[in-house]
Amino acid sequence: MEVETFENKPFDYEPSNYIQIVSDLYNLILRSLESHLTQRIYAVTAKEYRMIPWNALSPQSGEYLIDNHEISIAYRLDQEPGNNFKVGDLKLHMIAPNFEGSLKLKTDEERTRIERQVPLDAGSIEESNILHISSHGYIDSTKWEKCGILLGEYEVLTNEEITSYCLASNLVFLNICEGARSGNEHQSIVNAFHEAGANSIVGALWEVDDEMAVQISENFYYNLLKGKRMGESLRNSLLDYKNEIEEVGSLNPIQWSGYQLYGDNVRLVDGTSKAIKKISSIVLSICTSISLLFYHFGGKIRSKVLDYNLI
Repeated sequence: MEVETFENKPFDYEPSNYIQIVSDLYNLILRSLESHLTQRIYAVTAKEYRMIPWNALSPQSGEYLIDNHEISIAYRLDQEPGNNFKVGDLKLHMIAPNFEGSLKLKTDEERTRIERQVPLDAGSIEESNILHISSHGYIDSTKWEKCGILLGEYEVLTNEEITSYCLASNLVFLNICEGARSGNEHQSIVNAFHEAGANSIVGALWEVDDEMAVQISENFYYNLLKGKRMGESLRNSLLDYKNEIEEVGSLNPIQWSGYQLYGDNVRLVDGTSKAIKKISSIVLSICTSISLLFYHFGGKIRSKVLDYNLI
């Protein structure tokens, strides 16, 4: 089957083709590991395979990995679990520039919905432990260091600048198009924030609908503030949106499956909790870590990913 690229115009992509892609990838990567999968999955991949939409991998028709699992993308196999962070320490800094014309976004609405749940902190980017960015991504596939986030119509916060920060962020939520898209040397905006010190990053592999982006981020923080892990919070918000659009007859998984969690899968905890270290120490033991063993079947995966324009 000839498979067209869907990175640039995902909402125009034929759903049946995308469903075939995620079914093939599931069979190739996970089918033989099904009996070992636990509810929480850490996917440890080589940088060449960071465009794989893990949440949407499909074991059978109408079913996706996200239906029964919460997934986070780890940066290395020996990655230690991060520490949960206390509600009392919460400092959420938001970057949400206003645009006009064709660039206009629902940033004011998103700011309002998030602020209803948690007061926004006016401190610096480097002082906040949650950084939320609602804007446009700027992608240059040939110059990773010049990619970044639009702060205005002609102003870009570049990856080069991002990596110069010393972040204290437990979480960065990139509510932008293509924040996790791998470009030159398989790097992304997500990688820039990881290099700057962010422990956990939510990013989208491709374009996201503006209305959907507001809804998913609002539901994510609702779940997070209820004590859910970041992976569980993202999973719940994506499933809520998935179920909502399926009720009105939209069965295209590409609308929601671009969002992924990268890094630590931790939670907010009550400041009086005495079990933080214990919980953190056993996270890896109850998660499934999937290392793509390239010497065993990496050639097949690479061939398939190349066929599907995911590199």
